[in-house]
Amino acid sequence: MNQSQLWALLSNTSLVSGEEPAAGELDSPWYISVLMGFLGWLAALFLLGFVGFGIFSVIESKVASFIVGILMIGGAYLLLQKNQAIFAEYFSLAISLAGQVLVLWSLLESSGAESRFFWLAMMVLQISIAALMLGAVHRVFSAYFACFAFIAFLILSGAQNIGVSIILFGVVWLWLNEFRYTQYMAQIRTMGYGLVLALISIKGALITSTSSSFWWGYNRQPEIWIQPWVGQLLSGFVLLYLVWGLRHQSSSAISQWSNRLIMRVYFAVALIAAISFEAPGIIIGVAILLLGFAGSNRVLTGLGCVSLLLYISAYYYQLHNTLLDKSLSLLALSIVLLGCRYCLNRRANSRRHEASEGTSHE
Repeated sequence: MNQSQLWALLSNTSLVSGEEPAAGELDSPWYISVLMGFLGWLAALFLLGFVGFGIFSVIESKVASFIVGILMIGGAYLLLQKNQAIFAEYFSLAISLAGQVLVLWSLLESSGAESRFFWLAMMVLQISIAALMLGAVHRVFSAYFACFAFIAFLILSGAQNIGVSIILFGVVWLWLNEFRYTQYMAQIRTMGYGLVLALISIKGALITSTSSSFWWGYNRQPEIWIQPWVGQLLSGFVLLYLVWGLRHQSSSAISQWSNRLIMRVYFAVALIAAISFEAPGIIIGVAILLLGFAGSNRVLTGLGCVSLLLYISAYYYQLHNTLLDKSLSLLALSIVLLGCRYCLNRRANSRRHEASEGTSHE
């Protein structure tokens, strides 16, 4: 018995009424998704193994590597266009990654790893894949690697100190507009997750490294023409922009706050950003945590908590400041946050008290 026959039978017995609803798609259990994803990778590895003997001759030619890589990426795109099942998604991902390796290998052989053109081309390639590919995993991977290519480009340009702030602004803008562009919600979410993961990884690597370029393997240190305090200042402005955006997207209770109260909130946020100047990364953790809480997104909330713990731990074990200075900075930040929580709770309780008194008088 198909769905139409079942609906007709239920209608005849007066259990349902109206037109037959459209057939919905059932989500597969997580273990089925994991199994199909594993099989997709396995099939792709076997396929690449069969053509592996011919790839050696392809790698020797930069033009052939570029053409074969583009064809593999195009094949992965066409496969996802015709079939978006889990097996096809992971199978196309493996083929696409292999194609990207061939394309980037040809560009690397042409320009070299210390060429800004190579990293710019890699960033453009990853952004294009993230924008055009249908698979969610594709977009997360591409957004993640696009951020690393962008940071490498800025490192070679001597402007790496503002890279994290720019990525943070991209994260904030995407998640603030998650429900604004409903037709692109899936793309915004997957790209947002990729940017968040890349942001946490890049900032963590920059904090724990002694040199901003040691983990890229460069032989030279470009001249830095933008100081670190500029990046911290931009991150503070991004945090203010986040609070401004959350206020305009919030409920009517918050949107009706007085200008005086709003200015106090902005002052508190600016104070948090100022205190965090000596503790790099805390602004990022706070921003991710706010985005997760505002959007009821448990994944973002968890990533924000993990990143805060990571950055606070890294800051506490840095050697450029004494333990007393670091303890005082964290103590001041804690006092400001607890004070903000106390003031907001006090205002919320007073509003509830006023509402209950108005109800009792009626």
